[in-house]
Amino acid sequence: MSYYGQRIWPPLWTRISGANAIPIIGEFGILINARMSTVDDNRCFLTMNYGATRYIACLWLDDKEFCRRLVDLLKKHHGEPIDQIAELEIPVKLLSSRSSESSLMAK
Repeated sequence: MSYYGQRIWPPLWTRISGANAIPIIGEFGILINARMSTVDDNRCFLTMNYGATRYIACLWLDDKEFCRRLVDLLKKHHGEPIDQIAELEIPVKLLSSRSSESSLMAK
């Protein structure tokens, strides 16, 4: 996934509660929430727990419809490990006008 040609996966995770920790990049933890931004249709937020710490990441996407569909898909996977979610096959209807990719977070 990218935003104006810049890769956005794996995301940069920023601590929002829990043990003191520095921001991390990668497919860590358990997905707790996925939601659309209330100010920008091309942006969504993911929340995850990693150990005793909760993190948030912001994903900017080129296509606002893809962003909405991605959030809908991720909501079905709350409570699952993010590294497993990243390997999901993307349903064709989610891709719409996007080029085919074999997994959710094509590496």
